[in-house]
Amino acid sequence: MPDNNVTQATEYMELLHTVVSNDWFLLFAGLASIISLGMALFAVSKVIKIDKSIHQKQSGTGNIQSAGDVHTNV
Repeated sequence: MPDNNVTQATEYMELLHTVVSNDWFLLFAGLASIISLGMALFAVSKVIKIDKSIHQKQSGTGNIQSAGDVHTNV
């Protein structure tokens, strides 16, 4: 006679396989991945723009400091 825990685990695995291999589940999971990738790229682009803005403010106007010397990033 099989152990009751083994039977429950087998039933759970079959149910999990049924849900994970469902077309609707795969569609929503794929869409969520694409949306999260887009959000991450959007956030990174905003951080890069903010970083460039901060560096421009620190160096004066563009690459020329207020004293008139050319500012080079090393």
